[in-house]
Amino acid sequence: MRKAKKNPHWGSTLDDFLDEQGIREAAKTEAVTRVVVCQLREEIKRQGISKARLAEEMKTSRAQIDRVLKAKGNVTIETLQRAAELVGRRLRLELVRRGLVSRRLNASKKKNRSHSHGRGGWPRLAHNLKVVGSNPTPQPSKS
Repeated sequence: MRKAKKNPHWGSTLDDFLDEQGIREAAKTEAVTRVVVCQLREEIKRQGISKARLAEEMKTSRAQIDRVLKAKGNVTIETLQRAAELVGRRLRLELVRRGLVSRRLNASKKKNRSHSHGRGGWPRLAHNLKVVGSNPTPQPSKS
């Protein structure tokens, strides 16, 4: 009987593995982009907006809209913002201190072991960057 070869990554976290490969930041960026694009696709579908109309409104080609909605290539924040505006949404990126995120994640894990993304916890993707879906209607300003 042959002894199975031990996996060197057994017991390590995904972040550890991505760090070892040198692709952690790229993977996080890709994941966040895909989440935003998925939300954008859902809103376009919900409103019944065609890709041709979206391309016309954004003053770009239908092929470019296809690339954006498939999250292929380098989708810029500006492009995502323009598309979001056309469907009555806003794209909001927020820079968050590392320590604050870590404290919130740790407190959330201790307090609530569920996978909730509600008030008590943060989504697992949010490490240094928080992507927030926005309201289609403007919020009253606080005076």
